[in-house]
Amino acid sequence: MRGLYLIILSILTIPVNSQNLVSNAGFDTSSTNPTSYAQICYPTGWNSPSGYCAVAVGHGSPDYYKSGGLGGAGTPVTFWATVSPHNGAGMAGFATYHKWNIPMFYGTPFGISCHLFLPQPMPVNI
Repeated sequence: MRGLYLIILSILTIPVNSQNLVSNAGFDTSSTNPTSYAQICYPTGWNSPSGYCAVAVGHGSPDYYKSGGLGGAGTPVTFWATVSPHNGAGMAGFATYHKWNIPMFYGTPFGISCHLFLPQPMPVNI
C-alpha cells in the first residue's frame, strides 16, 4: 500500500504542459479598437450570440472594452464603471438596462423583475 502511495505521489509531481482552449482569452488581438457598445465581434475569434456587431433593439449586447478604445469602450474608465482587465489588453462584459417611463422619486418603493432563459435545462442541487 505504501508503494502505491509513492507511485501516485511521484506521478502527481511530474510537470505537465497544458493548452488554453479559449482563443484570444485576453482580448489582445482585434480587427479594430471598440468605439461603442456591443462590439464583441471585433476581438479575433469572438462573435456576438445575436449575430449583430452593434446595438440592436431587443437583443443582448455583450460589450468589448480595450485599452485604446474610444469613449466609454476604453479601459480603465468604461461606460459603466472604472475597471481594468485581469490580464491582456481587453475584456468583455455586459450591462443590463431597461427604458423606464415612470418618474422615480427618492423613498418611493418599486419592484423589478426579469426572466432568464437557459438554452438547455440545468440540474439544480439543493
